[in-house]
Amino acid sequence: MSKTRYRWGMDYNQAIELLEKGERLALVLPLRPTFDCLTAAEVLAGYLKERGKQVGLLENGLKEVLPLNKFTRLDSLPPLLHEFIISIDNSSAPVSQLRYEQGEGKLDIIFSPQSSPLYAEHISFRQGRVFCDAIIALGVADIESWNTANSVGPDFFLTTPILNIDNSGNNKNHGEVNLINTAGVSLSEMIYKLISSTNGVALGSETATLLLAGIFSSSSGFSKDPGPDALQSSAELVRLGASWKGAQDLCKESVPLSLVQLWGRAAVRSKMDSSGDILWSFLTADDFEKTSRSPKDAPLVIDHLERLFPARRITSLLWQNPATKAVETLLAGEKLALETIASRENGEFRSPHFALAKEFPAFLEAEEYITSLLKGVL
Repeated sequence: MSKTRYRWGMDYNQAIELLEKGERLALVLPLRPTFDCLTAAEVLAGYLKERGKQVGLLENGLKEVLPLNKFTRLDSLPPLLHEFIISIDNSSAPVSQLRYEQGEGKLDIIFSPQSSPLYAEHISFRQGRVFCDAIIALGVADIESWNTANSVGPDFFLTTPILNIDNSGNNKNHGEVNLINTAGVSLSEMIYKLISSTNGVALGSETATLLLAGIFSSSSGFSKDPGPDALQSSAELVRLGASWKGAQDLCKESVPLSLVQLWGRAAVRSKMDSSGDILWSFLTADDFEKTSRSPKDAPLVIDHLERLFPARRITSLLWQNPATKAVETLLAGEKLALETIASRENGEFRSPHFALAKEFPAFLEAEEYITSLLKGVL
């Protein structure tokens, strides 16, 4: 498959051409989408449906976590359509004739046995080919890792063109067309640029407000560097009718109380090192259980800690896995320091954080090990 990497500010024509050619499109989102990702997907889904496209959501449990009052277009997306295959064990029950009859509100498929009776145990059912002209992967760094969580099979991603839109530094360039920007740009801003580059498209005030909320969320209300064009895009959205206060309110409402409670527990168990360069924070298995949250929320916790305690070179979140009781580590902060650690230690970037593969039996051992690593890079 041909791979083309587009950088911010370049031509979006090939992405638009891919969308325009397809009639049936599949939308693929991360297993744990951010609020910014959801706002971008909501607007993109609405845009495509208005252009007469059949948009299906590649299901991965997303609808279990959608705040339905805000993302109604996403919630209404159907699953992808598949062929439905009826198989008969022709060696045990050969069939001499096949016909169908159209009845009132039903279709009968009739098999005539040839030499032996035909019973239900001779018949099986399965889904066949997926009806899809193109895939839109939004905020998905690695389509292969996503594929392990669904049942469409690897051939679907190999044979279907992919439009890959992402702002992650560890994106695998898995698309036929790749729109990747790692310069602090939100996905909502990228979708705004994509739609704005299409002739004759006018955004309504509700859509503009939703995109502005995504930009707010990605930049933590502009408390983090929003990227060079975010303020300009925000101003353009306001001119299109976006409500500044409405966007702020959407961001506030997007945070569930249980996550706020987990944030509080992490903040209470936080400390600075003697130099003031490192913020340490700790979450026990009991913290996850009492707040009904999971380790998948660790990136959200460390983002919140960076907002609460800015100007620290490294933020280290040590958390105890409720299932294994082992202590795991997530690091955020200076990019060069994290990249140096990544070159020496097994682990993976969960942009913009780095997760060590090594697990520890206790918090003290984890803290001592991370301290020794950071001494060599700070």
